[in-house]
Amino acid sequence: MKSRYNYKERRKLTWMATTVLAGMFIPAVAAQDNVTAPENNDDATFNMEEIVITATKREAKLQDVPLSVRALQGDDLIRIGAVDLDSYARTVPGISLDESGPGQNRVNIRGLASVSGRASTVGYYIDGIAQSQNEQSDLELYDVRSVEILRGPQGTLYGEGSIGGSILVSTNKPSMEGFEVSGDLELSSISKGGEGYAARGMVNVPLVDDILAMRFVGYYRDDSGFIDNITTGKKDVNDMERKGGRVQFLYQPNEEFDVTLGAYYQKMTTGSLQTQNPRIGVRYQTRAPIDESNIQNIFQVSANANYDFGAATLTSVTGYYERDQELNQIFSQFIAFGGSDDEFAGRKNDEPTSIFNHEMRLVSNGDEKFDWLFGVYYNRRNQSFNQDIFFVTDGALDADPFISFLEEFKIRQYAVFGEGSYELTENLDLTLGLRYYREVYSYNGSESFFGGAPTLKTPPNGNDTNWSPKFALTYKATEDLNLYANVTKGYRAGGHTANNPVDTPPGLTEKEFTFFQPDVSWNYEAGFKGSFADGKLIVNAAAYYIEWQNMQVFDQFLNTDVGDFVSYISNAGSAESKGFELEVFARPIDGLSVNAGIAYTDATLTEDAPVIDGYKGDSLGDIPDWTVSLDAQYEFNLTNDLDAYVGGSYQYIGEAADNFTAVVFDDDRSIDSYNIAGLRVGIRSDNWEFRLFADNLFNEYNVLSYLVIQEVLLPPRKVGAKFSFHF
Repeated sequence: MKSRYNYKERRKLTWMATTVLAGMFIPAVAAQDNVTAPENNDDATFNMEEIVITATKREAKLQDVPLSVRALQGDDLIRIGAVDLDSYARTVPGISLDESGPGQNRVNIRGLASVSGRASTVGYYIDGIAQSQNEQSDLELYDVRSVEILRGPQGTLYGEGSIGGSILVSTNKPSMEGFEVSGDLELSSISKGGEGYAARGMVNVPLVDDILAMRFVGYYRDDSGFIDNITTGKKDVNDMERKGGRVQFLYQPNEEFDVTLGAYYQKMTTGSLQTQNPRIGVRYQTRAPIDESNIQNIFQVSANANYDFGAATLTSVTGYYERDQELNQIFSQFIAFGGSDDEFAGRKNDEPTSIFNHEMRLVSNGDEKFDWLFGVYYNRRNQSFNQDIFFVTDGALDADPFISFLEEFKIRQYAVFGEGSYELTENLDLTLGLRYYREVYSYNGSESFFGGAPTLKTPPNGNDTNWSPKFALTYKATEDLNLYANVTKGYRAGGHTANNPVDTPPGLTEKEFTFFQPDVSWNYEAGFKGSFADGKLIVNAAAYYIEWQNMQVFDQFLNTDVGDFVSYISNAGSAESKGFELEVFARPIDGLSVNAGIAYTDATLTEDAPVIDGYKGDSLGDIPDWTVSLDAQYEFNLTNDLDAYVGGSYQYIGEAADNFTAVVFDDDRSIDSYNIAGLRVGIRSDNWEFRLFADNLFNEYNVLSYLVIQEVLLPPRKVGAKFSFHF
């Protein structure tokens, strides 16, 4: 096993992290005699102590919650220029992405990288509606109230799929206070590619005074690609078009009751993945006889109702989510059949998923000696996988597929949960939580090979039941310093392997071959949250140890109908992850705000897992050992009516191993560390703003991950301008 980083790398990282965290307190870079900071800057840009989050299913101040949470408010997202999942995840230490391109990213938190499974290791929610699947939806972020990233397992309150953590996206709700309109226009250009543009807008209309309001958001984005297909001659084949909108209605007839009805739709069309073929030997190039495409349609409707009884509030959250992905992709026969890299096959996938979920909970109000909540939850997930594989002849797909798969999965989950916090002393609180769940799943499918009759697969139904507890202690050391420790458990659903029981190979039981089991994680964490220098300095830190048991992985068996090995999901081995996160938010001088963070993650196998070519002590894939983030912005008055700002960002992403699925030719499966810098300058008034920006300022080149033989690339430098308005 190779060392994850050597002594020289450790010294370099330590020096860099120290410089980042200490340098924020040097005011000389911003102090100028001929400029003044905006008078209202303190209130507008630095109120960390007052940030309210909903991570615990109730409103609470970020600094009081005994969890490691990064809360990005709407202003934070605008400041860093976040437009989607990728653009904000990089700014949060302890989070990494397994990337293939827009809409095909998987988030990893605290080192729990998904090797397999039909759901991500991170729960993902939009306005309280679960979207549990292998890849997170890439919602265009406009008119968003907040994004909360919960680090560590969240099984008690958020249930299945949160073994690494959860991400909560909350959009702005309709306002009764008056008519509003906002929008922005963006133009950009990417190195190695072409030009892009985007237009987004929002309208808020009170329909009935103090009773009914509507809010509508629409957007369109066209981003250039940067990968060239040398076979077809087409440039920028990984381009992306994203368009959509959402509408919400808020009905509030009195102070006790309110209901919000919402719907959103998004269509995203992309070309090839953002990958290059390393065998060509030229950066940003791939080869395929046919141009590829990926179309994703996302639709969600939701209803959120609240009734305040005085002592407690009853909340009902109901939603239906639908995602349909149509993928047309070309791959070399070298990958699938051991043939030549110059011979190709193509696949057409149709992967519809629908999820209905409902949660009802009763939450105590006020700040009492004993705060409590309990609730019930139901989730219905239907997921299909339809795949046809074709040979490519003379630059075109053959008329008929030589392999076809049809799979339909159904999962039903029922759960009850509760949590209570009791004030043991004036400064010490104890929190206990518990969730009981039951899952029932079924599967139907068929497969056919080389024109033969379809083979039907109808294995018996399966089910799982388990408990997910939570324990936490919070100690208020001073008025401005909270210490905490917690133990939490997360889990991810099991299911059918899509294998026929009659094909069970020697050495396995029929149950092992037909079902894969849930995997679980146990998180042991301690941390503190502190406010210093009259609130001008916020420091939050956490250290953790996670045990990941019964990991879901890819296994193989010899299918005699195909004459080759076929992959399926099974369970094998266990892993552990240990590390820490440190975040600092500071206002060292008027007008200057600095956010900085550093995280260390050491995630390794604790048992051999030969089915994925992994052995005890091997690092889990796509998990950087160190991540560092820095964002600073200085604001000052130009005139009585105009303010100006200059800001910059920096991220360091450390070395990582590959994801156990790569086929590389030099036997080097590691991913190099890299740096990303950004720059922004702008002017603004009360109603408009103009900004110039640059992402990946120094045009850093790096491979982000391996996708079989292909290499997923970091996007090159992007520069642009954006005009925004709000009335």
